[in-house]
Amino acid sequence: MSIVVVNNDGGGIFSFLPVAKHGSDVSFEEFFGTPTNTFSFERGAEAFGLNFHQARNATSFKRVYKKSTETQHHSIIEAVVAPRDTNVAVHRSISRCVGDFIANHISGELPEPITAEILPIKYSTNMKTDYSGANPVRRSKTLVLLHGWMGDKTEWDDVVGSLLESLPSEWATIAIDLPGHGEAELRDASELQFTREALGIQEDDKESGSPSFSIDDLASSVYNTLKKNGINSVEALAGYSLGGRVALAMKRMSMMRVNGEVESEFSAVSDETKMILISTFPGEIGLNSTQSPKEELEKTRLRLQSDEKLADEILSVSNRLQLTQRSDEDCNVHWGRFLNRWYNAPVWGELINNPELYRPMIKKRIASLSQRSRDLASVLRQCSPSRCRVDDWRGAPAERTLFVTGELDRKYSTIGEDWQALYPRLNHQRIPKKGHALLVEAPLAVAEAMKNFLRSEIPVNDKATELDNGRIQQWASQDQPPHLVVQEGSLTQSSTAECLIDAENLERIGSLDFDAFSLGLVDQQRQKTGVVGIGWGGRLESTKPETVDKRSGFIIQILSTDGRRVGIGEVSPLSGLHPESLEEVEKQLNSIATKISDDADCGLPPFDAARVLALDGGMKEFLDSFLEHLGLEKFYLSVRAGLEMALLSLASQCIRLPIHQALLEYAPSKFKLQPSSSQISLNGLITRGSASRVRIDDNDRLYESWKVKVGHQSPADDALALMSALQLAPSTDGNIKPKVRADANRGFNESEAVEFAGSLETTDIQRLEYVEEPLWTRISDKNKGEWTLRYQVEGLEEWFQQTSMRYALDESVLDLAKMHGHEFVPMLEDLRRVFQTAGGCAALVLKPSLLGLELSLQLARAARREFGIGAVFTSCFDTGIGLSYAAFLASLSDISVNSGSSHAYAHGLGTFSMLRGDCLDPSFGSYVKGNGRMNVASLSRAFFGLSLIDLRCLSSDSLPILQPPAFSTPIIDTSVGQDDLSSSSLATDQFEASTTISSDGREISVVASLPLPFSDDVACARFTDLPQQPRWSPWINSVSYLEDGETEWTLRVRGIYFRWRATSTLLNDPYKGIQWESVSGLKNTGFVEFVPDGDSCLMKVSIAFVTPRILSSLFRGTSVFFEDFLRNKVLKWSLEMFRDVVKGDLALEEGNVELGDALFGSVEGKASAIEATLSTPMTNN
Repeated sequence: MSIVVVNNDGGGIFSFLPVAKHGSDVSFEEFFGTPTNTFSFERGAEAFGLNFHQARNATSFKRVYKKSTETQHHSIIEAVVAPRDTNVAVHRSISRCVGDFIANHISGELPEPITAEILPIKYSTNMKTDYSGANPVRRSKTLVLLHGWMGDKTEWDDVVGSLLESLPSEWATIAIDLPGHGEAELRDASELQFTREALGIQEDDKESGSPSFSIDDLASSVYNTLKKNGINSVEALAGYSLGGRVALAMKRMSMMRVNGEVESEFSAVSDETKMILISTFPGEIGLNSTQSPKEELEKTRLRLQSDEKLADEILSVSNRLQLTQRSDEDCNVHWGRFLNRWYNAPVWGELINNPELYRPMIKKRIASLSQRSRDLASVLRQCSPSRCRVDDWRGAPAERTLFVTGELDRKYSTIGEDWQALYPRLNHQRIPKKGHALLVEAPLAVAEAMKNFLRSEIPVNDKATELDNGRIQQWASQDQPPHLVVQEGSLTQSSTAECLIDAENLERIGSLDFDAFSLGLVDQQRQKTGVVGIGWGGRLESTKPETVDKRSGFIIQILSTDGRRVGIGEVSPLSGLHPESLEEVEKQLNSIATKISDDADCGLPPFDAARVLALDGGMKEFLDSFLEHLGLEKFYLSVRAGLEMALLSLASQCIRLPIHQALLEYAPSKFKLQPSSSQISLNGLITRGSASRVRIDDNDRLYESWKVKVGHQSPADDALALMSALQLAPSTDGNIKPKVRADANRGFNESEAVEFAGSLETTDIQRLEYVEEPLWTRISDKNKGEWTLRYQVEGLEEWFQQTSMRYALDESVLDLAKMHGHEFVPMLEDLRRVFQTAGGCAALVLKPSLLGLELSLQLARAARREFGIGAVFTSCFDTGIGLSYAAFLASLSDISVNSGSSHAYAHGLGTFSMLRGDCLDPSFGSYVKGNGRMNVASLSRAFFGLSLIDLRCLSSDSLPILQPPAFSTPIIDTSVGQDDLSSSSLATDQFEASTTISSDGREISVVASLPLPFSDDVACARFTDLPQQPRWSPWINSVSYLEDGETEWTLRVRGIYFRWRATSTLLNDPYKGIQWESVSGLKNTGFVEFVPDGDSCLMKVSIAFVTPRILSSLFRGTSVFFEDFLRNKVLKWSLEMFRDVVKGDLALEEGNVELGDALFGSVEGKASAIEATLSTPMTNN
């Protein structure tokens, strides 16, 4: 056997590509050419005992080939052909000769390129007049209508006819033919132009006239048309499919600023313009896709490939029909086949099976394709979603946007659901039993939806918004989803909701992350930092006070497995109340997060959102199974409470309702709810101090009740403090004297408790609501030295009989929970036995962060329903997160049915005023009115979809103060001189870098520099266009500008998404650049400077960040591997990618398409390598 190896010195075929001419600029030899000069075929043959021959021309090849066939041994023949550059020159010479020959047979003038086009319009009012010329008579309100692909302005006729009949006479509509459609100018109809371009013989000095149909070009043409027709203000902008995407582009363009001012040509659309999007792809909704960057890139590539293939098919049919001069009947057949395949896709529903609607539509589409198929193919190519921005939906405020989809169009209905899950105020309406073509299938239903939306006011805090801002919608023929019933402004549950498990309500935890917080505590009454005497029992003597100066803990976040839904909770053990320490809690959270990550593929146990939200045993059932799956002995009390909070939040998003509304809807029917305004009352707090120091500093709020801490002084002084509070507490609205309650925290023995009561003056004593736990812990020898609820309450009842003062149970409730392992049923049985004879108890005081949320609400329901006593929810100096969940439970408790004698007391959630700051933004306190009441529904709406990125005061981890990198000589490996830090560096002729990583893998600092072949002005302008960052930083998914001047960033590592918000400042002194610092989410800071050097500059980068705990394990123990990867791949390639992206942009702007494409190809290769590494689990070296 003879094997012939044709040696063209590597990848010769790539030398024909435009990329070859750019050589080292795009690393051509390394990535494309791959020369064979380092390999000897002769030695290879020798190694395997084969004969070897080499031929360098045809004559020698014939000779050695004949010789090899005459032998009995296997041979390798190396045929060394012409060098790559010579081969390319020969082929191009042949192509040039062929082109010259054909060019002589093709001549003619090409059409001039079309500039700003004025589009045909159809102007309509309720006076039944249409006007298609310029400058129509202007009505005070204008609705602009944009059709879809292959459509025209007449697509809106049925909608307009119905709509204008029901709108006030001030409204007018303007339907517009988009470029490439309807009666718009034919842009791409030249056969000559098409032929010359296809053969690649376009004259260099001629404008090609190739039309531009990008989304932004279409939007600009609409703006030009509006301006030409004297339309300076658009009250509503409606678009179907492609038209909806054009509308979103117009909205984005209207927000462009030049020197702080809106571009005049884009001013017709404003912040007040209402958006109506019908069957529209608004972009990529959400930030937590389960796809890897590579998978997302492949998805985009396939979509682009599909659109390109469809456009090619249109051109193929068009060419075939024109070349063969087919009849109209033939055109109908060929275009009909194409359209039948197009409309057979699932998004169109049953349209193809409705001949009365389908046939007239197909007739119009065939006419359009026959006239302007090339224009339509160009629109399809250039407006493919894969070529367009994916964040235009952010420019449409949810409260001003109507999103309409057909029920059978599951793709777009799901998009609407996802959008609404993120922003509940979005008005998403689905038309029953219809697909994508809503202007054809359901024009009257669309008109009805548009009418209601246009006539509605922007949602405010009214009853409709309270009930369901994102789920109760006006359907075209169905008022609400079948499992909800709306009755006189309140939600009730259908009879089947409790007994059926909806598969859509099943959810799993996909990941857990957490971040630390630390907030200062201040005693306003004592005008001192810190709070004295937190805890209970043991006679909290003022002579030996324990002062707590700050409140520390963690905010946890759990994600659904698809990453689309998020739940947050607070885990903050308080010394003196919780038995666990902050360190123990952090260790358990780390363990849970790791186990969830390790078991994600195996499948964690699911939970039913409806059962969790019922808070009647379903929460405990899931957490018990979850605990068993994790292999843990128990959850710490604070951890369990935090998980319950996060689960409630996650469950509410699963059913697409804010937490408060979700709790109302899924409350078991046995706990019938009374009508409520969603208002709860809070009490003020006076902490421990001497009688002479009692003061009311919170004059901003007129609480209806104040709690005074007692039990830490002499009974007489405590009584004096209580009486002082009665006198000093400001009157509420209506000049009503506030009530007072005392909290002894088991600070008195029997005689002291009686003395305390006896020292109180009888004047105004009726304003005393109760005393919390006035007696110390009572232990009876009869019970073997163990505490029992019966014995504790017996002492309290005796005190009540002696003093006529009612008491409340606080510590006793927690002791009872400890005794029965936090099991509700045995606790309830114990309470029933005790309260058969007890009559002095006024209320149960419930701390959800100690008892757990579900158990707290179960006890509250029992207290009101069975025992006729109150239920007071209070806090452990929680942040706004924990306080919010307590407020949700308090609201639910207050409106639950009671026995008729229970009282709705003010709740002990006023401790927010003692925190220096809050994790919530706006803070919990901002929802509390001056009368001490708060609207829980408003808080619930703001809470919906909240994640770590939205919180403040998180992460006490400090970042180093960064300095500009000052590389002047090659860097050598150094040590920073700290035991917990490792540092190493790299220097080359071009790129210089240094990295520092702490031993725990959390704190990472990098500095780097790279020369750039363009000016500092160009570099700074390109780099500070922050939404462009993903182009050269492949681990960053997106960067978006927010309304408050901040930016929102998203990155993805190993399938996990992380977000943060940051503030940034442009630098000008001493060099141009940008500096930034995160304000929430992933903690990071840094700056980039561009040092000028003639026409070029030096890019200097300094970055420091703290990795989330869930990722720190990836870097721990992998310093050698990770530092090398961070320097030589992530950092080096990212800077080089920025350089090449800008070079590519500049090349394209100069018309050098080949160089631009070549540079972008190099960038894509590096990006793919980084993405592949970041998507692969890192192993320890």
